[in-house]
Amino acid sequence: MGRKAADVILLYAFHKPVFVLDAYTRRMMKRLGGTMQTDAERRAWFMQGIPHTVKMYAS
Repeated sequence: MGRKAADVILLYAFHKPVFVLDAYTRRMMKRLGGTMQTDAERRAWFMQGIPHTVKMYAS
């Protein structure tokens, strides 16, 4: 099981506010000029601008 699958399980099964980072998110950030090199940096960038709630991340 990979990181994305683990994040999905935490979010939907255990209702933990975890931002699920996938290939589409990475691709979008790259095309928009994002300079983040790691998934941790990408996740932190997204999480700083939105509320940390299960409802927000599951939308």
